[in-house]
Amino acid sequence: MLPPPLVGVYQQYKQDTDSIAAWLASTAAAHGYSRDLLQTGSEKTQSTGRLKGKARKNAKKQAAGGTKSPPNAAPKYRIAIKDFTVLSEFISGKNIAVPRPFASTLDRLIKVRGGFGSQLVEHGKASNATSDRKHSFFVGVLQKVREILKPLTQTTVEREDARTPMEEAANRFAGLSVYEPSEEFLNAPDVERPQQTPGDDAVYEAEQSTSYADVMYAVGAMVNDLNKIRSRIDWIWSNYKIGVFDLAAAAIATNTAIDLARNLIDEVMPLAETHGGAWGILNEFYQLQARKKGFKTKDIFVQSNPADNFNYDLYDLGVDTFLLPYRIVEAFSRVLLPGQLPVYKEGMFGWYDASSDRGAKTGYQKFEEDRTLLTPFFTELMTVVRGIGEYPVQDEFLRGMEELNTTNKVPFYLVFAAQVFVDIHHMLRGQATEGFNELERHANFMIKDIKEHLEFHKNLRVDTWPKANDQFIMDRLKLVSDTLEDPVYKTKVKFWHKMRMSIPPTVEPNRILKMSPVLSGLLLYRFKSQHREIGLAIANAWGSVTYTAHLHNALQSEQLVAGKWQDMMLARTILGDSTFFVGDPPTNGEGYMRKFSLQAGVPFAAMTSTRRKDTALESKAGPRGKQLLFYSLPFNLAGLELHDNDHCSTGLCQFITLTSMRINEFVGIKSEHLPPVSSMFFDRYVNGSRRVDWTAEQVDQVIELSLYEEMGSEEEGTLMFGQIEEPEKIKGKQRVSGNGGKKRKKASEGAVLSPEQLIHQLTFALNNEKLELSFPWLTMHRSCWRLLRAVKDGCDAHLRETVGPVYMEKESQLPFLMMWIFGFAGKGDMRLMHLAADAARGFYGRSGRDVLGVLHQLGMPIQFTTEDEFEAIAQESSQ
Repeated sequence: MLPPPLVGVYQQYKQDTDSIAAWLASTAAAHGYSRDLLQTGSEKTQSTGRLKGKARKNAKKQAAGGTKSPPNAAPKYRIAIKDFTVLSEFISGKNIAVPRPFASTLDRLIKVRGGFGSQLVEHGKASNATSDRKHSFFVGVLQKVREILKPLTQTTVEREDARTPMEEAANRFAGLSVYEPSEEFLNAPDVERPQQTPGDDAVYEAEQSTSYADVMYAVGAMVNDLNKIRSRIDWIWSNYKIGVFDLAAAAIATNTAIDLARNLIDEVMPLAETHGGAWGILNEFYQLQARKKGFKTKDIFVQSNPADNFNYDLYDLGVDTFLLPYRIVEAFSRVLLPGQLPVYKEGMFGWYDASSDRGAKTGYQKFEEDRTLLTPFFTELMTVVRGIGEYPVQDEFLRGMEELNTTNKVPFYLVFAAQVFVDIHHMLRGQATEGFNELERHANFMIKDIKEHLEFHKNLRVDTWPKANDQFIMDRLKLVSDTLEDPVYKTKVKFWHKMRMSIPPTVEPNRILKMSPVLSGLLLYRFKSQHREIGLAIANAWGSVTYTAHLHNALQSEQLVAGKWQDMMLARTILGDSTFFVGDPPTNGEGYMRKFSLQAGVPFAAMTSTRRKDTALESKAGPRGKQLLFYSLPFNLAGLELHDNDHCSTGLCQFITLTSMRINEFVGIKSEHLPPVSSMFFDRYVNGSRRVDWTAEQVDQVIELSLYEEMGSEEEGTLMFGQIEEPEKIKGKQRVSGNGGKKRKKASEGAVLSPEQLIHQLTFALNNEKLELSFPWLTMHRSCWRLLRAVKDGCDAHLRETVGPVYMEKESQLPFLMMWIFGFAGKGDMRLMHLAADAARGFYGRSGRDVLGVLHQLGMPIQFTTEDEFEAIAQESSQ
């Protein structure tokens, strides 16, 4: 079922029904009604008291396994519908006031269910007398409850034009057009429901009916929710098509949407087993919708072709009710041979032409195009399932195919995933393969970047990065390379050779990724996340980025460099200055040394002139932020007393040997260190977990758009996002609705939203984090190290003269240069700072945009603007 913060139309209907049952039972029990009488609607039968069916089976399992219910578990009651009137009469006899939410919820249920039942009769789908009686009985009970309690009901004023989500769903059954909500969920009022008696922790549920009308209503509500999700997915890929959304963001949002759809399906489709299963109930629902559109029974089916009697003039309705995609998936399942890889005869259903005009096709031609797209892709997925077993990422389409292979049954969410697959192709047409092209472009860069890193560090080592850690990098390199070499294609080649046949030339490598932008995007997310993990770990172990950030800040503060190191400016913007500095960035010589020492892991007490001799020079917590390496500072440097004379030799300087704390094993960047919203999916797509368990707090985090705030309007095409940098603004950020500035209620406070509304916000949040996820930290590390080399060359002669040749013993000690530069600056000697500035100016001209160049090649050009320019753009967007 859906996570608590998310609800579909059917879930709202169930919540309404359960809330009526809960208020009646809880209120009656609080005023003396025996709880033993509430057992009538539980899994016990009224006649014998014996357990039956699933309840009996579960009880036997518990007895065999010795399992017992938790001692403090809240009691659970299932309230029989027929007892609604009994409870109402008891409450009426006690003269108990009935709250307005109870009355409004009851009215809502009667209106929705009564109206839907009459539609079934009107369009000739009254299934049988027994089912009709069950439906009439349920509605009649609700009406009787209203009649009994009406004298005790608090007065309320009904708005005639107010329609609930359930009423909207019922009214849309006739059209089944792909629905795009016009009202933002932030503006939607909370739905009030009656609450059970305070202090009553029992769980009450209404008896679930499986009558024809009940099941048809549930299926109709589900289909409408699924089509709303399809509509949101279309919106995602239409924006990807024009370059608004990042591929990884679009893929994660899409697969999350299918995952949420599966939760909707899992709650509704088991009800269909009592009415012919998924295929049977979809047929019934399809025919009902066709009749509501004015088609006669003889027009719904083609009598002249018994083998395929579907009327393809109703193609759109067949798709919107999921009947046609079900047919395609089910047909594939019937031709699967146990233990064999499926072989698709190329061109069996024609050839897909992405350049053709789909709008000009007939219904049957559209169906053929769908089948031509899906059938070869089915074989790709089943090859993964049967021939490989593990693929670097798993989307819901692949998961559904795995379930089909295991159970030999078509799971309905697989049908939904298949329809989404063709929806995306119809949206992108010839651009569908661009997803793989983007993945390939990023993957080839990562391969090149890792190889350059290994070459760069072939003879350059540091204690904090043992050589054994390079295997971690090599494993990531192999994963990317092996994926691009397409294990699916290799498996098919082996299979064809085993059959002593040549693989058809039309079966090209990487077809699975070329056909699925979703799989390509999920792989891109995984590769980016792991590449970022490697890059930050390397930068942490060597201290390269953090220490050069301090140098860059000092040179800028002293106005010694006119040019800008834009790569470093971007890095500081992405991670925030709090990652590099304790407090605000320093602006003077003493501050440079003090802040650098704190960042390196030296406690504040160690840097005062009154430092006690037994004060530790090393911070117990280690370096700040994400740093994995720190150095103990020399005694006199910590006290900002460098030496007695203006010039010194090795013997006069009172520096002790610089030592480093060794980290014995590699510590990777954990998922919580990823961008906040992207990190929610790290376990799913990098560590291989099966699902994302949505909590109310995570939903709130997504809706708050991470570290970004909206400016402008999506409807007017002026929407843009600005990164929030002020901590207090992030902490106090509140989303408000568009009318009256009312503060939005959070999911953690009980607010709910629909799945498609969450996907809308999730897509924006993920897209806003694409730069942070893509930043090439390995490239940045090498660039920073090259700057340190340049500074060392520029300062070498002066340091040899003033300190001696042992001021640095090996290249891995390059970060120590900051101590010398800042230490002298703290005493007012700026000569080293000026020499460093000379080296930096040359470096900025040569390599100051290495990272920006990489991002530009990867399709993310960065443009720097002044604060005034950005404010002007934001103001223009909001007007």
